[in-house]
Amino acid sequence: MALKATFAIIFSAIAGSSACFAQDVPDRTMINTLKCEAGRVGQQMAAAGLPDNQKVLVTWKSTRTTSKAGGVGLKLPVFSIGGSGDLSKEDLNEASSEGLRFNLNKANAVVCASVKREIIPEGVGVYDCLFNRKFASLQVAIEQESGSTGCRHRTTLAKKLSGNLRLNAWGVDVGPSGSWGDAYIYDVVIAAPVKK
Repeated sequence: MALKATFAIIFSAIAGSSACFAQDVPDRTMINTLKCEAGRVGQQMAAAGLPDNQKVLVTWKSTRTTSKAGGVGLKLPVFSIGGSGDLSKEDLNEASSEGLRFNLNKANAVVCASVKREIIPEGVGVYDCLFNRKFASLQVAIEQESGSTGCRHRTTLAKKLSGNLRLNAWGVDVGPSGSWGDAYIYDVVIAAPVKK
C-alpha cells in the first residue's frame, strides 16, 4: 500500500509539472504576430518604392503531443531475475489555418505596438523570410507581376521529465517510475506576393 502511494506521489509530481512547460500559442496571438510582421515587411517595401497593395499568403499548423508513462520495477539479484510493468498514454492534437492573407502594407505595423502583449516577440518567420532572406526575389516578383517567393518555418518546443524511486531492502530492488513529455510543433508556410 505504501509503495502504491509513493508511486502516485511521484507520478502526480511529474504530470503536475506540465503547467511550466511549452504552451500552445493562442490563435489571436498568431494572427496579431502575422499582421505585425507583414506590416514590418510593408515598411521595407515602401522604403524600396514597391507598391503597398501586395499580400502574403500564410498557412500554419500546430501539433501538440503529450506522453505519460509510469510503472513499477522489481529486481531480485540473488536469483538474477527481475521484472517491470509500465502503463503509457500518448495524445496528439493538431490545429491548422490554411491560406490566410495578410496585407504587406506599412499601416499594419501599428499592430506591433497596439497589442504588444498578444504578439510573439521573436515572430514566426514572415519578416525573416520576406525581408532578411527573400527580399530581392519578392521585389522581382512584384516588378514582373509574376511568380512568388516564400519560406517554410518550423519550430519544435519539447520538454520531458522523468523520475523514479528505488528502494533496496534485503537485496530486493523495487520502486515506481514515471515520465511525462510535451512537444509543440509550429509549421508556418509563407508565400508572396499573392496572385490576384
